[in-house]
Amino acid sequence: MWGNRNTRGGRLLSWQTPFWFMVFLATVCHPATGADPLQVASIPGFKDWVVDLRWHPDGRRLACGSYESVVLWSLDEKQNVATLRGISGYATSLLFLADGQQLLVGSYQRIQQFDLKTGKVVREFRGHRGQVTGLALVDENLFLSVSDDQSLRQWTFKGQLDHLWEGDEPITALAYAPKQNLIAMSLGDETRVTRPGELVLLDREEWTLRARLQLHRSAATDVLFSGDGLQVLTSSFDETVIVTRIDQPEPVGIFKEHSRPVNCLAAIPGTGWMVTGSGGRFQKKNELKIWKQATGQVIFTAEPHAERISCLALSPDGKYLATGSHDKTAAVFELQGLGQ
Repeated sequence: MWGNRNTRGGRLLSWQTPFWFMVFLATVCHPATGADPLQVASIPGFKDWVVDLRWHPDGRRLACGSYESVVLWSLDEKQNVATLRGISGYATSLLFLADGQQLLVGSYQRIQQFDLKTGKVVREFRGHRGQVTGLALVDENLFLSVSDDQSLRQWTFKGQLDHLWEGDEPITALAYAPKQNLIAMSLGDETRVTRPGELVLLDREEWTLRARLQLHRSAATDVLFSGDGLQVLTSSFDETVIVTRIDQPEPVGIFKEHSRPVNCLAAIPGTGWMVTGSGGRFQKKNELKIWKQATGQVIFTAEPHAERISCLALSPDGKYLATGSHDKTAAVFELQGLGQ
C-alpha cells in the first residue's frame, strides 16, 4: 500500500504526490513566524514511565498515567495535588467524564472509575484480556474501550457491556467522531516488526466495517480525527504519519520528518496544526514536532525528554501542550502565539 515510489530530492513521495508535501519541500527553509512553544513546567518524580496524559475539562489540571498510579498535577500551583492508586500495572488510558468529577483509568484487563473528591474507585469494568489502550466518551450513558486483546467494547456507565467487536490484530489506539458516529482504530503488533500497521473505520450505528487499510510498514501507534472530521491520521513505528480521507477511504498524504518511531498524535483546536512525538530504543531523536496538516510545514522541533515521547495532551482551550516520556517525567508547554 505504498503506491507510487517516486522520489524527489531523495524523499519518498506518497501515492499521488500530495500537493501539501511538495509545498513542504519548497518551504522547509521558510518556517512560519510567531512565538515558539515555551516550556512552563517539568513534572518529575514518577517511579516509572509516563504512558498517558489527559487534561481536566477545566484546563487547569493534568492527569498523568504511570505504573500503578495516576498523578493529578495543577497548572496554577505547578505541583502534584493528588495521586490515585490501586491501578493494575500501567495506567495506559485516561478519560475524564464530562462533569470533571470522575476519571476513567484503563490498565491491564480492567477499567476503573475514580471519584476525584474521594480518590476511591466507584466502579470497575472487566472483560478485556489485555492492556486497555484507548478510551472514548460516546455520551452521558456510554463509552468505548479498546485493548491489545484485539477487541472493542462499548459500556454503559452502570457497568454493563453494551456491544463487543472483535478483530484479529492488537488495537493500539482509539478515536471517535460523534458527528459521523464513526470509530477509528489503529492496529499493529510492535513485537512483530514486519507486520503492517492498519487503520480500521467502523460505523458505530450499524457496527459495520467502513474500511480496513494497511497503511504502514510497521505497527500503527496512534489515531486521530482531523479538526474538520474529514480525515484521519495514523502514526507508526515506521517513523511516519499518514493522512487518510474518510468519505472514500484512501491515503492522501504522508509526513516523514521524524527519524524515530512516531508514538503519539495531537491536534491544536481550530488551527490546523498537528503535534507529533517520537522516540524509540535510542536516547537521541526523542522529538516533539509541530506542523501544518494542510502543507506539512514544520514550525517547531524540540527534544524535551531524554527518552521516547510516549504521550501528548492538549488543554481544551488549546493553550497548553503536555508531553509524557519514558524518562519518567512530563513537561508542559504554553502555545500562545504559535505560528502567527
